[in-house]
Amino acid sequence: MDVDGDGHPDLVSGSYTKGVFWFKNLGGGEFAEGKNFLDTDGKVVNPDSALAPAFADWDGDGDLDMVLGTIDGPVLLLENQGGFRFGPAIKLTVDGQPLVAPDGGPLLQDFSGDGQPDLLLGDGEGSLILYVTKSQGGIGLTKAQTLWTGQNAWEPRQVADRDKLLLKDPKPGVRLKPWVTDWNGDGKWDILVGDFTQIAAAPKKLTSIQAKHLKGLHKKASDLQLQMQKYYEKFTEAARKAVGLKPGQELPKDKQQEWQVAYSKAMQADKGFMKLERVYSSVYQEVNSLEAAPEMGGFVWVFLQQ
Repeated sequence: MDVDGDGHPDLVSGSYTKGVFWFKNLGGGEFAEGKNFLDTDGKVVNPDSALAPAFADWDGDGDLDMVLGTIDGPVLLLENQGGFRFGPAIKLTVDGQPLVAPDGGPLLQDFSGDGQPDLLLGDGEGSLILYVTKSQGGIGLTKAQTLWTGQNAWEPRQVADRDKLLLKDPKPGVRLKPWVTDWNGDGKWDILVGDFTQIAAAPKKLTSIQAKHLKGLHKKASDLQLQMQKYYEKFTEAARKAVGLKPGQELPKDKQQEWQVAYSKAMQADKGFMKLERVYSSVYQEVNSLEAAPEMGGFVWVFLQQ
C-alpha cells in the first residue's frame, strides 16, 4: 500500500513488541528504515504483542483503516483519523461478543460483493474463518464460513521426503496468515496462507529398553504438565487480585507489567511449584537426550477457488 502518497507501494509490517511499522519505498528494491504508525496523540500504535496488521477503508471515508490481529486474541479496529494517525483500538464483535483469535492473522477484502471489506482471519490454532461485515463502519461481524480447521496443527509433521520437504500429511500448521490474489489467472480470487510448522526430525536409533523408557518419560511429562497447569491458574488468580481486578474484568494494558511482577512473585514463592518445575525440567532434558528435536519452519499454502 502507498502510505506517503508518492505513487509507490510501501512495505508494512507488524512486530512482536514494538508496534506496527511502515518502510518507505525508495525504488529499485530499496526501502527506508521503518517508522512506527502513530495514534492521534503521537504515541506508537502498540495495543498488544505479535501484531499482524491489515488495511482497508473500513468506514468508507476514503482512507485506509487498520485491523490488527494480536497474540492475546482480540481482533482490533483502529480508524484512520487522517494522515495515517489512528484512533483508539476497538474490539470487533461477532453476535455481540468480542471476536477472539489468539495470534490472529487478518486480511480485509470484499468477499460478499457489497462494496464493504470483509474479514478473512487465520489464528494460532491453524483455523481460517471468513467473517462478513454487517454495516459500513460498524464493529459487528457475522461468521460466514470456516474455510479450514486446525487439526492437531501444533504436532510435528512427519516427512515423506526430507530432501524435498514433502510432508506425509500435507496440511497447514498454525499461526495462519492469509493473502488473496488470482494465483492461477482464471479471474477468481485464490487464497495464499503462510504458517508456522514443526517438522519432525529423523528419529534416533534406540534400543527397545530406551524406547520403552522414552514412552514412560512422555507420560510422566504429560502428568507433570497437568499438575503445573493447576499452579498456573492459582498464580493467575493471585496476580489478578494483586492488581485489583474484579472477576471477569480484562487486564488493562497499563496494568500488564504490574500483573507480570505479581505473577512471577507468586510463582517464585511457591516451593511446591518450584520443586515440580525442577522435576519437569529434568524429565524434559532426558527426553531431549533420547528424542531428536523438531525443526521449526513454515510453508505457504495455496487454496484455489473452484
